[in-house]
Amino acid sequence: MLRPGFVPPKPIQKLRDLTRYRAALVAEGSAEKNRVEKLLEDAQIKLSVVATDGFAISGRAMMAALIAGQRDPTTLAQMVRTRMRAKIPQLEEALVGHFKDHHAFLLAQRSTSMCGRPCSQCGFPFAGFRRLERGALSDECAGRRRYDAPDARVHAGERLYR
Repeated sequence: MLRPGFVPPKPIQKLRDLTRYRAALVAEGSAEKNRVEKLLEDAQIKLSVVATDGFAISGRAMMAALIAGQRDPTTLAQMVRTRMRAKIPQLEEALVGHFKDHHAFLLAQRSTSMCGRPCSQCGFPFAGFRRLERGALSDECAGRRRYDAPDARVHAGERLYR
């Protein structure tokens, strides 16, 4: 006769399922970040050369401006905050590219797929991914809205971690 295998208790099984699901969401988010990086490289925008994390607040603000139609490298570089302000000359050079309307359309589609909501509802692109990556689901989304408010819309997957 065979020995029975170990079956963990139900709460542990549920926790493992949630952990696997979160790992899959983070992997999807990383793949989507790579696609956005490739899209920007295709447009000759080298944001990752200057910015350590192109998906931080400054990077998201610049991408939102690109989606909205801003193409001037000087204006885009002035959107940075804190430590990146020292890198404005390098950033201006990195933002010189050939970003066209079809790139903006694709970038908007990528940001919607990562956040789960269109940019017009979220405020900044890629904000939902940052929340999943950190696991801080009651933080503010790009400094604008609290998601633990009763009337706030719920991001995809947020219900799993409450």
